[in-house]
Amino acid sequence: MRTEAITISMPLPPPELHPNRPVHPLAKARHTRAARDRAFYLATAMLGGRGKPYWTKVQIQIRWYFTVHRRRDEKNLDGWLKAYVDGLVDAGIMIDDNPDVVTWAPTEIHITKGTAAVLFIIKPINGQATQDHQ
Repeated sequence: MRTEAITISMPLPPPELHPNRPVHPLAKARHTRAARDRAFYLATAMLGGRGKPYWTKVQIQIRWYFTVHRRRDEKNLDGWLKAYVDGLVDAGIMIDDNPDVVTWAPTEIHITKGTAAVLFIIKPINGQATQDHQ
């Protein structure tokens, strides 16, 4: 069982997935699938493939890194990440993304001169993990 925190860095989600952006449903579905797959493959690669932790209770902190300083609505940013969170569930980081499993730590927004990205810091609560599912 894994009991230490993991950190996964991903590019910003596609703009088409932002909650306030009007997008044709088929285009949104295509971008959602691509973002979900990206999160799945990045998480799986970070975990070394198999030996998934399948944590039963986790705390997730999101750290946004933007290159432009402007006011941002944290609730809209959270909605922008739904496909990524689903990909983390698909990869086996946690068993589900419902409130019984996930506790959300306060979101942080930073300005960087580097590349815009979103960082997921995921840690089990009280070392809660099931056996590895192979």
